[in-house]
Amino acid sequence: VLQMFADQGKDCIFIETVLDVDPLTRSHALVECIPVSHSVASKAPMYFKKAIDDATNDWSQHASKRCIETESRNLQRKIPPNFPYVHIEFGLASGFVHVIDDIKEFDRLFARRVLIGLMGLPEEHMHGRISTEGEGVQRQWVHEFQKVYTTYDWVPQLHHS
Repeated sequence: VLQMFADQGKDCIFIETVLDVDPLTRSHALVECIPVSHSVASKAPMYFKKAIDDATNDWSQHASKRCIETESRNLQRKIPPNFPYVHIEFGLASGFVHVIDDIKEFDRLFARRVLIGLMGLPEEHMHGRISTEGEGVQRQWVHEFQKVYTTYDWVPQLHHS
């Protein structure tokens, strides 16, 4: 996916939100890959760091470090086991993670709101009042994505090895 978007002149921002970390139940994580322009990508670390620092007063119950820098493949060493967190990664090189102390107070649309503001999208996107497209339109988008992605998909090569 990274190469596909790079060929389109875009960078990727990954957003991982893990809220359900109860070891007795199925844990659930949401990972989103958002392609953005180089201009947006270059400003994103500064915006996300400030947004995490500003917003964590609402999520934190103690004086934990708010915005922890991460590097590729070292996320699990930066957070305690079985703690909810939000992780923003810029490409696959670096990012920020914040352990969420109070998931009831955590804004599940936090990262989306930061990106919407950074990208200068219309106000209705900021408050989650966007219209959803019908199933037919969504299927067309999937079909168009699959056509482009086919040349980048490495999984079929595993079956021929």
